Amino acid sequence: FNNYVTDSSDNSYTPIPRVTDPETNETYIDFYFGLILGWQTQQRFPGQCYTDTLNYYKTVNDTINIFFLSWLPSYWFNLLDRVRINIDSYSKSLQSCQIHSILTKLQRMVTVDGIIETFARLLTQVAFLKIYMDKFSENFAVGNFTVAGTQLGLLTSAIVGVTVN
Repeated sequence: FNNYVTDSSDNSYTPIPRVTDPETNETYIDFYFGLILGWQTQQRFPGQCYTDTLNYYKTVNDTINIFFLSWLPSYWFNLLDRVRINIDSYSKSLQSCQIHSILTKLQRMVTVDGIIETFARLLTQVAFLKIYMDKFSENFAVGNFTVAGTQLGLLTSAIVGVTVN
């Protein structure tokens, strides 16, 4: 309706700032999911790790909602069932995100052989690492957390040498 503020002295108007850009509404959770997208081998579509992590957070949300109703005895079984579902969903996300592979690779990286292997791999990717870092810092400063997280995921995936599905 009224999208301007009038000033009666000089009949000029000042537009009211509107937040229509979807990138301004991103949070650090979007950064986390962007990081998962960056670790994937294909960044255009969410993979199994992304989907399982999203499902895990949805089950945690459902459990919190049931917890607030658990003062009623009829919800006690539902609360215990939601805890079981949370454990199952968390273990599925750990498996699909290949956390064991990432931790094994990080453990190897602190040895002398791992450091040599990492530097040899990174030496061939210096230009790509600089591009990832520049895009990360630009998008993070602007508040585009999904793209910033994806670029940081690509950077750390190149450093560690592991991608997820």
